[in-house]
Amino acid sequence: MFQEKYKIEFPDVDFMAKAKVDVLFSKMSIVATKDAYQEHLYTQEMQGQYGWIVAKQSLYFQKPIHLDDELTIVTNAHKAHPVIFPRSYQLIVNNDIVAKGYSIWTLIDLKNRRIVRPKTLGIIIPERDKMEVEPTTLFEREDVIFQHAIKVSYSDLDTNGHMNNTRYIAHAYDLLPIDYLRQHTCTQIDINYKKEVRYGEMLDLYSRLENDCFHVEGHVGEEVCFIIEMQMKRI
Repeated sequence: MFQEKYKIEFPDVDFMAKAKVDVLFSKMSIVATKDAYQEHLYTQEMQGQYGWIVAKQSLYFQKPIHLDDELTIVTNAHKAHPVIFPRSYQLIVNNDIVAKGYSIWTLIDLKNRRIVRPKTLGIIIPERDKMEVEPTTLFEREDVIFQHAIKVSYSDLDTNGHMNNTRYIAHAYDLLPIDYLRQHTCTQIDINYKKEVRYGEMLDLYSRLENDCFHVEGHVGEEVCFIIEMQMKRI
């Protein structure tokens, strides 16, 4: 278990002073990385050669998070399978759990992009309890509508030279009309990561909003790179 405290500052919030969901996922990723170091699941020697990659995530909101909130993010690793490593999160404000997250991670060789079993690197995975909720598996839809294309550029990139996966969330939110966002809040977001998006590639965004469920797909050519679904609720 690892936890870290953050104060929600102006760069973290949107025009309604609510914490941006992509910012929360970014902070969750930082906490997960620090926990991996603490548990010796990731080391300095692994940098540039191996990396933990998130495959899918779900985040359930009980309450929105606002400007000036003192946010504590708690993460726990759970019972693993040979190449599947679950991790959960609790987001806490004023001693109240305001959101819960669930994710699946895998370890990969960064050069050939292949999945690696930790034991082949001498990493010992401790016994853990089973994660109480599995992140949602999403599927492509035939009725999505093309919205626009984005050329992957400098500000999108992470240290691996691919689009940072939190950018997918930001781009998904950008597809929603501002008046709709004024009147609705996200109660659940699910993300499945299919394929990494590289610098210079054109990312085609498709979406469908139906009964306050917002479905977004990112394609490069014929390949689906990510799927997001957001359950929205009228404020």
